[in-house]
Amino acid sequence: LFALFCVLPILRNFVKMLGRLTSILHHAAEVTTQVLAPSVSRADEFLSHVKTITQLFVDEISSNSSSDVSVVDTTIPSHLDHMLFLLCDEDSEADGGMGPCMELMLHRKVMTNLQDMAEVDIPNGVRETVLNFCAALIGQIRHPILAQVSIHEPLQRLVSFCGNSPKTAIAELQLLKTLVLKFKKDAFNADFFFMNRGDNRVFIVLEALVKLAHSKESLVCFKALETIQSCCSLQDKSVAESIAKHSQLLDYMVNRLQLHYKVIPTGVLSKNVLQCQAEWGIDYPIHLFDSKSPPEKHYLPGMFAWLDYYNHVATIAHSSLREPLCQSFRDHFLETCIKGNLTNSTEDCQVKALLILAKGLHYITCKELQLTIVDYLVGSHGDHPIRKVLIAFVDHLSEDICYATLHLFDAILSIPEATIIAKFTDINIVKSADRSKRREWALEREKVEDLVTQYMGIPPKWLATSYQVHETYCHKSYMQEAYTLLAGYGDLVYLWDEMDCQIKVEDFSSAPLISALLKKTERLLDQPYDINLILSSVLMRVVACLPTSLEDMLLGCHDNKDNSQTLQTALIKVCKELQSYSEASITLKLNVIEARRRLEGKETSDLLSMPHNNLVEGAVVFEEFCKEIACLLFAKRSLILLTTCQ
Repeated sequence: LFALFCVLPILRNFVKMLGRLTSILHHAAEVTTQVLAPSVSRADEFLSHVKTITQLFVDEISSNSSSDVSVVDTTIPSHLDHMLFLLCDEDSEADGGMGPCMELMLHRKVMTNLQDMAEVDIPNGVRETVLNFCAALIGQIRHPILAQVSIHEPLQRLVSFCGNSPKTAIAELQLLKTLVLKFKKDAFNADFFFMNRGDNRVFIVLEALVKLAHSKESLVCFKALETIQSCCSLQDKSVAESIAKHSQLLDYMVNRLQLHYKVIPTGVLSKNVLQCQAEWGIDYPIHLFDSKSPPEKHYLPGMFAWLDYYNHVATIAHSSLREPLCQSFRDHFLETCIKGNLTNSTEDCQVKALLILAKGLHYITCKELQLTIVDYLVGSHGDHPIRKVLIAFVDHLSEDICYATLHLFDAILSIPEATIIAKFTDINIVKSADRSKRREWALEREKVEDLVTQYMGIPPKWLATSYQVHETYCHKSYMQEAYTLLAGYGDLVYLWDEMDCQIKVEDFSSAPLISALLKKTERLLDQPYDINLILSSVLMRVVACLPTSLEDMLLGCHDNKDNSQTLQTALIKVCKELQSYSEASITLKLNVIEARRRLEGKETSDLLSMPHNNLVEGAVVFEEFCKEIACLLFAKRSLILLTTCQ
């Protein structure tokens, strides 16, 4: 008995090998027959392959050998390749009709049989082989076969199984990507891949892609996200509504955004955030939670690359999906993560939130998403809670908070959208205006030369130190920067004339955000150099994007009988303060010259070893800012007068 017990496994393996040998010999006999008998029709050859595959599958099921028999040890892949070749060859010769091979495939429900094989995965690995066959078939056949019940029903079941096995993830992605490409060519095909689950109509292709996006394999996750982006670009309302209402995509995207934000450490350096460069598809780290690496190496690029991806999806999505994406961003990122950090947390958390928003806005190009962010931050009225917080931050005791807030304002003002600029500056766009009247008004304004001279003459002559450091004046570079800045706003500079922007002088001068910026300007001599630089950038953007009528109110070009606060009065106040310092210190001009040399990286003496660096550096910024404003005014008014005369 013991000997018999030992011999039985050997006999069993011998029988298996004999079965495989029989299969191979059978296939060889078929090939030989085809070679010796070339008159066999294409349909008969196709049918022969179908029968052989079916028989091989039945044999494997009957032998219960699924655990140790691989599909590569069988002839199934070879038969499928021949079937695909016959189908493609037939399709290339057909004139829009269906050939006999395809008719056989539909009549014998070959796809259903293949789906059964893939579901049980017998022999081992046949699921991947079937997925590859289906992807190739759908991608290469020109005839619209997805509308056939015996094609799309098995595919539905195959798609439903996607995302459950890491072994077949790549093949599943290839099938899903091929389907999405078919949907983009004809959105009607997408209707065959909806499933009713209770009251929900689920788009199962997107559902499978979201599953695959959770993969720990970097390549699988990345390819899944790429295909999701392509899927979201389908301009079909039913698909978009199903994705928005009955899929996990919105939750997945905003949850990942929250995760990226939360792992960024508080106390992160401003320069690391503002200098970080990342794009989706290049710098996105799938495994970004590596404790062995510095936080800035993975966390910041991951955050901004994912934000870039979110923006891409929102930009190309159907409006029925774009709006829920924006609302989800507001409810689950701005409200959940940003608001808490801005209003009820430590200084480090506040700086982190401000910097991430400031840098993040540079990645947002979707107009609806831009408006969502700006509307959440500044609203449309003075009582907006976040708006009040940001205004208070402009003159905060913490220099880091002030610096980060001004960078956020600079990012907001860099968006060339009239609605966003109006919200930020408290402009009330009432109605469309009579363009002809606006043109007459523009031509009646003071001469450009007089306007420029006002700002060129604000700094005292004794403070003119740039010529002692530079061989030539820098007005040319400032003019180039001014035209570049104006070009960034496109037609916005001229479109204001087609709108009726009604606001009283006293109201505008006391507009909270503008007033806070002007008060900050009065303290140029008491603030660090970096804060003064970003403050001057914000003010330049305000002047560049304002309607000309309101620009005059800000700059003080009108008769300021009520002594309202303007940029001109703020700069004159700085000039007077600087004059008083010069009377108390005979070396002030020398210190300003040395400060200019040091800021430009040139050799300096030891005069700056004394205190009051903010004073002398502020004097440099003051002189250059007046030149910048003058050049910007000249460039802007010249462009407006030029277009008005056309």
